[in-house]
Amino acid sequence: MTTGRKGNSSSVKRFYKNVTVQPSKEHYGVMLDGRPAKTRTGAMLAARSMNLAEAVAHEWRSVSEEVDFKAMPMTRLLSSVVDLDAQTRRDWIEEIVNYLKTDLLCYRAEAPDTLRTRQAATWDPYLDWARRELSIDLKTIDGVIFIEQSKTAIAAARMIIDGVEPEILLSLKSMIDLTGSAVLGFALWKGVGSVDEVFAASRLDETFQSERWGPDTQAEKREKNIHSSFMNAVRFMDLLRD
Repeated sequence: MTTGRKGNSSSVKRFYKNVTVQPSKEHYGVMLDGRPAKTRTGAMLAARSMNLAEAVAHEWRSVSEEVDFKAMPMTRLLSSVVDLDAQTRRDWIEEIVNYLKTDLLCYRAEAPDTLRTRQAATWDPYLDWARRELSIDLKTIDGVIFIEQSKTAIAAARMIIDGVEPEILLSLKSMIDLTGSAVLGFALWKGVGSVDEVFAASRLDETFQSERWGPDTQAEKREKNIHSSFMNAVRFMDLLRD
């Protein structure tokens, strides 16, 4: 990403004083001292939602001395959307659809029974919803041996996301990458289950192991990072609603 200056560094010294949002007929542009902030491709950093543009502008205003893009999740996500080309969009759709072929919710523990019971109680309602409301009928299996899902289910999922806005597509892809479940991503998108419930469902196995064997410092750090990234994807989607 660039900022009106050339270069590929993930961080640069703050070179601007004022950050504003400039509306137009098509979008809301993020302006740095009256000049548009830009993406890596040189495109204007702009959003179709005022809320999202203001959130991005807030990240730029919050910079003290150095612009660190790693600490600016809304800016990074919006930049990916602005720079999206047709091939990358197709790749995102295929990545999402491919998750259904190995969806987390479809692979159940062979033991112990306590974990199997918890998986069924937590995951089955989401699979039932996907079957009923989205025509995505997925099979489940005990163990990790690959199970072939029907072409009808895969086609139904592809049809659902084929025409969605790029911002939604990126939010979905991000959430699904982090949860390992396209079904959970679709559920959250469609308002089925709260954010906390969906995330907890995606971490059910890890939570069970932690309860059984005790906390692990490295695992807890990893969980924290995953949760942070997940919440950024959720927030990005929420900010699209003006």
